[in-house]
Amino acid sequence: MRNKLGEALTHLKHPGYLLAGFVLAVVFARLKLGVPLGHPALTTAALIFGWFMAFYTANWNQREAALNRLRYEAYGKIEPALTAAKLSLSPIHQTIRVIEHVANKAGKQLPLHLVTDWQFRPAVLGKQLDLCGERWVELLSALESQQILFLDLLPLRRALTIEWNRVNKRLYSFHSNLMATVANDPNPAILSADLKALVKEAEEINSLIWDMASYFYDYGLDLQNEALEPIVGCRMPKRQTTDPKYLTLDQLPNDHQNEKINVGTSP
Repeated sequence: MRNKLGEALTHLKHPGYLLAGFVLAVVFARLKLGVPLGHPALTTAALIFGWFMAFYTANWNQREAALNRLRYEAYGKIEPALTAAKLSLSPIHQTIRVIEHVANKAGKQLPLHLVTDWQFRPAVLGKQLDLCGERWVELLSALESQQILFLDLLPLRRALTIEWNRVNKRLYSFHSNLMATVANDPNPAILSADLKALVKEAEEINSLIWDMASYFYDYGLDLQNEALEPIVGCRMPKRQTTDPKYLTLDQLPNDHQNEKINVGTSP
């Protein structure tokens, strides 16, 4: 509510609104009070208002130029961190695909290199998760250091954080299950119940990773529009989904408030 009120007051401070207000005051004085347009009082008021508008407009333009510059510089700091966080999901996705591939071959005679790879996958995935966590912290630091310039994006940042925490929790749960499964099946010669459950979980996790990457894209698009629209004079269209059960980032705040956190988000 406070942000919306502040935004409305900011619009009302625009020089165009002040000029419109002065014109309405002159019309009121002419039609309701019968003051002629050539009256000294109106002439004096017009001269004073003209000087004030020139001064006010110059300051307004200077302020807007400064804000545009600050937002552009902030975008230059946030965007690389956002891209790094999104890209850090890619090796995790690839590792889980490999795990899925090996687990699906269980029950067959596996080549030695696949058995060795299977045994090292928990360590590889653990390092990738740690790196992904570091990139997320770097992104949060960049967002928090510039958040006053993008107050309208705070609900989206909250939604992004909630979803990240949910996905991150699932990733570490999968990692724990993987370590236990590999410890029990260092050479997956048979398709055990643990391996079946791991394959199913891997499919779900990779779907969540794609969803999270889509959320990063959504936030980056809104950030780009907020930072660059005043400079370039146009906006990029938001991501659209072809199925109503799939959500975009700007739909997630209400979704989380209703605790419907199991709905997919893929396009």
